[in-house]
Amino acid sequence: MLAEKREIQPEDIVAEDYLPDYERMYSVMLRSGGDLFYTPEPMPGLPWMEAVSGFPVYSGGNSFYALKPPRMEAGKIICQSWLDKYITFRDMLAEAGRKRFLSGQPILRGPADLLGTGIGQEQLIYEMIDNPDDVKQKLSAYAELLAQVLRRSAPDTMFGGHAMGFYHLWCPGDCLWFQDDTTALLSPALYKEFLYDIHAGLAKAASYTMMHLHMASSYVVDYLLEMDELNAIQINKDIGESAESMLPLLKRIREAKNLVLWGDFSPTEVELLRRELDPQGVYIIVFGADWTS
Repeated sequence: MLAEKREIQPEDIVAEDYLPDYERMYSVMLRSGGDLFYTPEPMPGLPWMEAVSGFPVYSGGNSFYALKPPRMEAGKIICQSWLDKYITFRDMLAEAGRKRFLSGQPILRGPADLLGTGIGQEQLIYEMIDNPDDVKQKLSAYAELLAQVLRRSAPDTMFGGHAMGFYHLWCPGDCLWFQDDTTALLSPALYKEFLYDIHAGLAKAASYTMMHLHMASSYVVDYLLEMDELNAIQINKDIGESAESMLPLLKRIREAKNLVLWGDFSPTEVELLRRELDPQGVYIIVFGADWTS
């Protein structure tokens, strides 16, 4: 049913129906070995923050996407039933994983991503120039909503710590990671004015925090390195990029922060990273690579 191209409602998703698949992935992880800490999260492909904020959510056949809402009240829980569904998933995974694994947060869009979806990304830039105070208020409201969603779905605990969903990282305390891919459209000056303080606040919202970035937003690293409370920076290697071209930035990050890398790194690139980066505090997640080279 979810594969049909149509609007999705919370009642269309029955959390318990997905439990066998979570268990299957756990079994695969046990057989595969490695140093990942299996951390299932509520349907990572579903735009949860947009849904909770009242944005209509659609199935595209093999993925989900959100559209502009009929009305937008930044920072408000417009659809409580979507938040209830998210918490149901977290509770189910916490119960299923007792003494075996920890659940974690999925992708939860950041304030600029939410506002950009709500009014249009191009319009967001215009609004920053024409109505800066209104934009700042809305971004702050969405940041508080993100923090509220995380607080209302407190994660389970194992070995005295928690786990970051999506990246399968165990932390010896409460943790969160955040993102704002819309930063790729901003100038450094606009980032400093509109998002620096918000991200600095998220960086100290838990004992262990991490921000996700793409290389298109690499200028943001300059500002993140100023945030003492931010523990780690996560960088994606996207299509067409090479580990070698990323190295100068990665070295700068590693001098001050923990570094998490995610992408289709080849064996040659992994060896390059191992050779050039101090391994303490570096975590490389490899997927989809051609390991014949």
